[in-house]
Amino acid sequence: MSDTSRKEPDLLQSVPYMDNRLKLEINTKLQISLDGLDVKINSEFVGMAGDQCIIATFPDTGLPETLDKTLIQGTHTIVRYVYDGKVFGFESELLGSITTPVRLLFINYPKVIEKIDLRRQERLSCLLPAKLKVEYNAISGTIIDLSKAGCGFKTKIENVYDEKILLERDDIELEFLLPGIEDSHLISVNIKNYAKRGNFAFIGIQFTKIREKTKRYLDTFIDRHVSFEV
Repeated sequence: MSDTSRKEPDLLQSVPYMDNRLKLEINTKLQISLDGLDVKINSEFVGMAGDQCIIATFPDTGLPETLDKTLIQGTHTIVRYVYDGKVFGFESELLGSITTPVRLLFINYPKVIEKIDLRRQERLSCLLPAKLKVEYNAISGTIIDLSKAGCGFKTKIENVYDEKILLERDDIELEFLLPGIEDSHLISVNIKNYAKRGNFAFIGIQFTKIREKTKRYLDTFIDRHVSFEV
C-alpha cells in the first residue's frame, strides 16, 4: 500500500478553467482546507443546491477540537478534486454546517474554477516494492517517489555490487508492483544519479521505454493520488 505525502499545490500557479460550472459526480472525493485549521478535511461531494451551494460530508474523527471555531459562516475555504484525470480547485467561503442527522458542510458555489498546475509537484511520494535488473542481477529495494517520467529508488548499499555499472549501462530494467494489481510491471530505465546516505543508496531513475498497458496503470495510479496527499 502506498504511503503518500506531498507539498500543497499553490492556487496562484493555477491555470483558469474557462467553464465555471462544476463537473462533479456524487461521492467524488474532495480535499477541503479551511482557514484556521491546520489539517485538511478529506470529504465527499453529496449534492448541490442549484448554483447556490455545494454540500459535502466531513468526518467525525481525526479532526482537532478547535474545528467548531472554524465551522462558521464566511470562513475562507479551498476545495480540490479530481475529474477525468485532471486536478481542479476553487476558493470559496463556508456557508454553514450541521452535525445531525449527518455531518455536512455547505460551501458557497464558486465563481471561478481552476485547473491546478502540478508541474512543480509532479513527483508522488510512495512506498512500492521494486527491483532493478542489471544483466543477471537484481537489486531489491523500494520506489520512494514516482512521476510519469521517472522515480526515486532506495536500497541498502550492500545490495549494489558496482555503482559504476549502474551509471554506465543503458540496458537496465525496473520491475515493480502497483497496489491492487497482481502482475508486476517492467520498464526500461536509465540511471540519472546515485547517492549514499547512511546504510542506503538513493538512485534517480528515468523511464526510457514503457509499454502502453503499463503506462495506463501508472498514469491512473498517479492521477488518483496526486491531489489528496496530506
